[in-house]
Amino acid sequence: MLAARLGLSGAVLALAVVLQVAVFAPMRLPGATPDVMILAVLGIALRWGSTSGAVAGFVGGLLLDAAPPSDSTLGRWALVATIIGFLAGKAALDVERSAVVGPLVVLLGSIAATTGNWVLGVLLSDPRVDAAGLASVLPAAVLYDIVLAPFLVWGVYRLAGRIEVDLA
Repeated sequence: MLAARLGLSGAVLALAVVLQVAVFAPMRLPGATPDVMILAVLGIALRWGSTSGAVAGFVGGLLLDAAPPSDSTLGRWALVATIIGFLAGKAALDVERSAVVGPLVVLLGSIAATTGNWVLGVLLSDPRVDAAGLASVLPAAVLYDIVLAPFLVWGVYRLAGRIEVDLA
């Protein structure tokens, strides 16, 4: 069971980082790039809980930090995604019981990803980060994440559930 979870998580996170860096980033969408990696982490966390969410967040964030053309401090996305994965996983038990919990976690996770990365940029004195930047990027990033969530978050969530059924 653990090997299947690790294999699925690794494949999903690698694919998410490739999509984010090689497909969505070159599109130059207005305002921001969708946080595909965070959406994959949310899907894993909502299915398997906070420990799996934190590990997936760390691995996905580290992959994104190291993926060329990396332009941020190594570990910045890893820290943000670890915290988001852990906190989102806390809601895993409530996702099946309420139709509101999942979308709310996705909304808050998207806001936290963009804001957390911005805050770390300010704390690390990243010259590309300014106060006006967050206000212009946040609405677009959240909108893109919300539009992609039904496909990415819930796709990963259902795929992870199928692995558990197949192994049982």
